[in-house]
Amino acid sequence: MRIITGMRHMSPNCEHCGELYAGNAYRVTSEEDGVVLLDMIVCHSCWLEARRLGLETQEVESRYAAFN
Repeated sequence: MRIITGMRHMSPNCEHCGELYAGNAYRVTSEEDGVVLLDMIVCHSCWLEARRLGLETQEVESRYAAFN
């Protein structure tokens, strides 16, 4: 588990599979009883899997998306 405070540096790599973003980046989150269990920035493929699993997802602005 990772606790995040303030802004964090956004890497051009997916925090789940490690691949470079091939387009947009997505935030995947999960909370239980107000406790953050998961908060990751992922690629499109991992985002699709997160949605299939029923996790909360949202598209985020990626400064690297323009380079892909």
